[in-house]
Amino acid sequence: MCDFKPGDEVEKFKEGARHAVSWPGRPPIGTIAIVEAIYRVPGTDLYGLDLVGWPNSPARYGFAAENWRKVHRRDLTAWLSAKATFEEPKRTPAKRRERA
Repeated sequence: MCDFKPGDEVEKFKEGARHAVSWPGRPPIGTIAIVEAIYRVPGTDLYGLDLVGWPNSPARYGFAAENWRKVHRRDLTAWLSAKATFEEPKRTPAKRRERA
């Protein structure tokens, strides 16, 4: 199952075994792109992606979805503006052992 949808921002995070040979226009690891279309490769359980949005690359079609992950951009302003509170844990005093 592929959870990408058109318009998602994705990042290449690995090279697939099927693409071990370098070809011109192949995006390097760390490339950010936008999903244009998703399709299932006929006769397999694999999904392919058509991508747009990275500079200097004529290639746009047929990328293995397994090599890409969604980019999750989070708004950190609320987290950064929250007051940090740390409470020292409550500790119980040690009990005295009685000697027999």
